[in-house]
Amino acid sequence: PRRFFSGAKKLSYACGTSDIPLSSETIGGMLRRQANERPDHPFQVFYQKGIEYTYKEFDQRVDEIAKGFIALGLQPGDRVGMYAYNRPEWSLTQYACARANLILVNVNPAFQTDDLEYALNKVGIKCLVMQEQFSHSHYVDIVRHLIPELGADGTTRVNSDLVPALEHVIVTGSKRHKGMLNFKELYSIYASRDADEMQHREAEADFEAPVNIQFTSGTTGFPKGATLTHHNLINNALFHGLAAENDADTRLCISVPLYHTMGMGMGNLSMLVHGGTSVYPMEGFAPDINLQAIDKYKCNSVIGVPTMFTYLVKEHKDNPGKYNIADLSRGVMAGSICSEELLRKCESILGIDYVSVSYGMSETSPISFQVRRDAPRDKKISTVGTILPHTEGKVIDDKGFTVPVGQKGEICTRGYLVMDEYFNDPEKTAETVTPRGWVLTGDQGIMDEEGY
Repeated sequence: PRRFFSGAKKLSYACGTSDIPLSSETIGGMLRRQANERPDHPFQVFYQKGIEYTYKEFDQRVDEIAKGFIALGLQPGDRVGMYAYNRPEWSLTQYACARANLILVNVNPAFQTDDLEYALNKVGIKCLVMQEQFSHSHYVDIVRHLIPELGADGTTRVNSDLVPALEHVIVTGSKRHKGMLNFKELYSIYASRDADEMQHREAEADFEAPVNIQFTSGTTGFPKGATLTHHNLINNALFHGLAAENDADTRLCISVPLYHTMGMGMGNLSMLVHGGTSVYPMEGFAPDINLQAIDKYKCNSVIGVPTMFTYLVKEHKDNPGKYNIADLSRGVMAGSICSEELLRKCESILGIDYVSVSYGMSETSPISFQVRRDAPRDKKISTVGTILPHTEGKVIDDKGFTVPVGQKGEICTRGYLVMDEYFNDPEKTAETVTPRGWVLTGDQGIMDEEGY
């Protein structure tokens, strides 16, 4: 249900209402609860890696990694960078950081040396977790080029004037690299005191504390660190997921990268909140591998950008009978509006009867507007839906005044979903978030009388 407030002339303003209250859980606490309530239910599946975790198995592994981070000396609020594509260590690190009261920093794996240096210094990353290589990107070489002295003293402690905050580099897998730890070692370096410290951190966890930093250019300039809290992310995953009809029976094929808030929030975290299953076909994206994963794990929902859906349609159409995707019935799409042609092909070729188009940005955790199943068809192909619950949206002119419905202007949103800040950048934060709490998205839009 939605309510609109206006005077004599209806203004471009919408407020989302709901009988469901906002959650005050932390990410680590919610994982613990779900592991207790549904221990044997599948939680994370990595198709190409052949790795599957139940909620209980995943929770136990997260405990071990969180203890490892504590044993390294990482303190609450320290930043841990994740520099990789979709792989088990990405998700494990994400939840281990939440449990140890650390802040996960999503580092784009397309970053090369200069970009990585910027990211490390911009938010003061203390520990960098990265994969060894992917395709033509050799991450160990990138880090060695940035820190040539790494390991010269015979230790795994980083001591670099170029990236002064960085103390540890951890490589996924079990292979040893000079001056770096490997991910497997995190399971063995903790002691009993670290377990006690972790319990203390769990007890002290604050749902309003920062837990994630997403690098974003925002509306202008160099990448800034959009700092998101447990409260931001869990509630957005909750209400986005309700609109996407996620539940414990959902088996979501996540085709988008975890380093982006779409994969991490709308995908990964939404499955946690709703007790469902995340299925990651591969580290990158290939339509045939995605359809194989959808077939094997009977995925009933898939998330991606329109281009990904276009490739899935083509692959399935070109190979009749190759994939059994009869369970697939829902899709979540973001990045742009779904065209009539693509919607029709998703329905007729992929068997999807509900495509939920979403709009948002990293600074809003990310989703603010979303298409629901009961939306008229013309709204499904021409809009990004209506405002989510517990969220306000409006359209303003260049003087900051709310415009009448039907008039073009800048989209603004407000509510629990607004980021905490751009990390240590009050000036840039003030340029994006007004004193009254509105996020100036920089995007142009038009709101109609029904709030679409």
